Amino acid sequence: MRLLMTAALMALAAPALAQTPPPGDDIVVKGRKAVESKEARQFITKAMPPIEGQYARFRNPICPQVIGMPQDYADRMTARMRAIATDARIPVDKAKCRANVVVFLVENSKTFVNTLHNTTPDLFTTLDADNLRHLLNDEAPVRTWSTTHIANEDGMGVQGGTLFVQSASIILLPTTQLIDGAIVVIDQAAAVGKTLTQLSDYAAMRAFARTRPMNAAESDSILALFDPAATALPRRLTAMDASFLRGLYHGKANRKWSDQKRIIAKSMAKDGKGEGRP
Repeated sequence: MRLLMTAALMALAAPALAQTPPPGDDIVVKGRKAVESKEARQFITKAMPPIEGQYARFRNPICPQVIGMPQDYADRMTARMRAIATDARIPVDKAKCRANVVVFLVENSKTFVNTLHNTTPDLFTTLDADNLRHLLNDEAPVRTWSTTHIANEDGMGVQGGTLFVQSASIILLPTTQLIDGAIVVIDQAAAVGKTLTQLSDYAAMRAFARTRPMNAAESDSILALFDPAATALPRRLTAMDASFLRGLYHGKANRKWSDQKRIIAKSMAKDGKGEGRP
């Protein structure tokens, strides 16, 4: 995505993280019991808001890029994110591709995002006023947002001011909400002490779905990685997270959010295959 590449080039002059986090480990993880359907629905409600009655997802192949880390660490992070996407059946682009998922590690995410908003405002056009205000003014160490567009059931967007739809039914809508690209900006200080696996998995969970950060008391999720009150941080994508992504990308994208939520919860309830298989 050209706009995301513009943002990436802007950050190339920023120094790489001086105190790099420890490398991700290769410990074999243990499985866990499948979650209850009620627990799954509660997780979805807390983790991901719908857009105009639907949950958004990628249709085009994802192409991750990490900026602000030594290149070997960045490569390991993008490889991990690609593996997570493959596990969730999210399309993945070839190795040399134009980035549409960009992870920045910067000295100050608030300053960085505000500068980016001033220089490249087109990156923020799909955010409503409240979300944009929160993104620019929040004091949290991580900022994430995505650009989205509405398309018909075949993935075709507006052409000549008109969105051509083929059909509609009680169950299926004539439209889909698609993610064009996602940006994750992390304060360097907050990244220190985290493993590459933790950072990769958190970035994937925030970028591949329009999720919100969570606190550790709410759920067993990598989304709680930057919760300042957490006594024990998740070491990687949890079983809940992995099955959530699989459920989101399962089936048709042009369903109502309530039907999508039911399908995701069903996938999570029956999927006890263990933490983040990648």
